[in-house]
Formats: sequence, C-alpha cells, structure tokens
Amino acid sequence: MQVSKNTSLKAFNTFGVDAKANEFVAFSSVAQLEHIAKEHLASGSPYLILGAGSNILFTQDYNGLVLKNEILGIDVVEENDEFDSINDALLKLYDKIKNNEEFKNCMIKAAAKLLSKDEVIGLCVLYSYDFMYLTHECISDYLNNDFVQKDKIKQLKYLLNK
Repeated sequence: MQVSKNTSLKAFNTFGVDAKANEFVAFSSVAQLEHIAKEHLASGSPYLILGAGSNILFTQDYNGLVLKNEILGIDVVEENDEFDSINDALLKLYDKIKNNEEFKNCMIKAAAKLLSKDEVIGLCVLYSYDFMYLTHECISDYLNNDFVQKDKIKQLKYLLNK
C-alpha cells in the first residue's frame, strides 16, 4: 500500500474523466485505512474516499489525497434483539396505516426515491431526513384521531415531490 503522486483517476470513475489526484492510495482492509488515517490524514489535508466511482463526476484535478476503497462485501457486525424490536414496531405501524390511501400514496412515492416499490421501505424513508417531522405528526393524528389533517399531508406530499 503505497501513496502514488499525480495519479490519473480515469480508471476509477464511470464517466472516464481523466482528472488527476495529487496523491492516491488504495486500501482493502480496515487496518490499512487506519494506517492511512494515522500517516496521512492527521495533517488536515484534503482527502476524498472513492468507491466504485459511479456517483462522482470529476471536473478538474483533485488537489489532495484520494483513498480508493477496495473493501469488498458487507459484514453484519451485530444483529440483536433491539434490531428485531425496531423491525417489529415498524411492521406493526405499517399494518395500522397501510389501508389509508393518503399514507399508501406517500409510502409508494417515498419508496420510489430508493428505486423501490416496497411500501415498508417507503415508511422507513418517510421516517428519515426531511420527512420525519411531518410524517410523525400525520401518523400520530391518524392513530389518535382516526383522520389525517389535510394541510399536513399536503405539506408532506409537497416535500416528496421535490
């Protein structure tokens, strides 16, 4: 694992842009990354962690260190009862709201943001990022009062359409 200078990034991005990195190093283990962090990142110099290169467009050379992640696969570190409890609670909530057309439409639209049609995935998306506050208000109103306030669901739909 050696840091190279003035390295072409053409082979590391799907657009094939021939930008260059001031410094470049590939790592294939956590131990290697830890070593790089100690040796090269402590200085505060700019760095970029590059994966498969499919979601980046270089428009110029990168004046810093590019770290190419070559760690393959996904490791499940721990799966425990808390994970099961959260999953169970999510599925119970889905069962309570799945027949409401307003929520159904929102879950489908939210799932589509992750290229999915799975309504449970849509519910997860609704409980994340910009949607969480309104989602929680709408679902709480529905569960407590058996109706959804039109202005709140309208705001949620607006956010989903952005």
